[in-house]
Amino acid sequence: MLANLFICSLIILYAMGLMVCAVYCRIQKRSTRKMYGLVVVASQRPEASEEQSRKTENSDRAKCGAKAILRKMRKHMEPYLYGLTRYLVIVVGKIPSCRIRKWIMRHVFCMEISKDAVLYGGFEIRSPWNVKIGRAVIGLGALIDGRMSVSIEDDVVLASSVSIYTVQHDVDDPMFRVNNKGGSVVIHNHAWISSHSTVLPKVEVGEGAVLCSGAIATKSLEPFGIYSGIPATKKRERNHNLEYVSGKTYWHFY
Repeated sequence: MLANLFICSLIILYAMGLMVCAVYCRIQKRSTRKMYGLVVVASQRPEASEEQSRKTENSDRAKCGAKAILRKMRKHMEPYLYGLTRYLVIVVGKIPSCRIRKWIMRHVFCMEISKDAVLYGGFEIRSPWNVKIGRAVIGLGALIDGRMSVSIEDDVVLASSVSIYTVQHDVDDPMFRVNNKGGSVVIHNHAWISSHSTVLPKVEVGEGAVLCSGAIATKSLEPFGIYSGIPATKKRERNHNLEYVSGKTYWHFY
C-alpha cells in the first residue's frame, strides 16, 4: 500500500514538474526570440488627447511596477526553474522509448526536432528551446549545450558521447566570465561527428565533413573535409557523392 502511494506521488510530482517546465520553456523561447529581434514590434499608438495621455502614462507606470515585481520574482526563481529543466531533461533521456523522448522534448521542452530524427538515450540537452534537429541521428550519451543555439541539419550523425558546447569561460578574465567566448554551432547535412569528439562554440561544420573519434573542433570544418586530432586538423577530402539518409530506423528501448 505504501509502495503504491509512493509511486503515485512520484508520478504526480514528475507530471507537475513537466507542466512547470512546459510553461518555463515557452517563456524562455519567447525571450530568446525577442532578444534576437524575431518578434514583430507593435506599431506606435496614434496621437491622443492630453487626458488620454495622462491615463496612458499612469497605466504604463502601473504596468512597469508590476513588471519590476515579476522580474524580481523571475530572477529569484530562475536557478530553480532552469535547474529543474536540466534535471528533467536528463530523466527524459532515460526513458526507454525514442518516440516518447522526442514527443516530450518537442512538446514540453520546446525543442525543434524532426519526426524522422533518432534521439538515443542518456542525453543531456541544455536550453533545449534553442536547439533545432533535423532528420538526424543523435547517439547515446550526447551532450548538446543549446544556450547560444545549436542547429543540426538533415542526415547528420552524432556518434556516442559527442559533446557540443556553445558557451565557454574566458580563462584570462578575473571573474572567469564567458565574455565573447560563446557562440552558436551549426552542423550541416551529411556531417559525421564521431564518438567521444567535441565541438566548441562558434564552430560551423560544413556539409559532409567528418570529425574523427576523440577530436576537438576549435574552428569551423570545411565541407567534405576529414578532421582529426586536438585541435582538429584536416587530413584529407571525403567522397562528395553522399546519398545516404539518416534517421527513421532505430533500435527500440535504446
